[in-house]
Amino acid sequence: MLLVEDHADTRDIYTQILTAVGAVVTTTAGARDAVRALAAVDVIVTDISMPDTSGLWLLEQARLNAPGVPVIAVSGYTADQVPGLVEARFDLVLLKPVDPWQLADKIEALMRGRAPSC
Repeated sequence: MLLVEDHADTRDIYTQILTAVGAVVTTTAGARDAVRALAAVDVIVTDISMPDTSGLWLLEQARLNAPGVPVIAVSGYTADQVPGLVEARFDLVLLKPVDPWQLADKIEALMRGRAPSC
């Protein structure tokens, strides 16, 4: 999975918890750096507001370069505060603060729902 978060403390705790539940986590502090990792991940968790560019921009890049990979937005802003957030069609939008254990549960549920049935 790819975790894109500009706040180091948040990125570190999410990484620790997600790794503890078995995820292989690649991290970046910004959306532009994340583009290089898009092809090698099965889910993306991104902050919306970052210094280099936004999670909305990263979603566009993911849809172009990694179609089918689910993208989860995590934001301290509501849809009313972020123009285009509702229309962006993230697979899931979570409002901060997000408990890292709940984030892990949400990712697992999202991925389980996408798993091919036998």
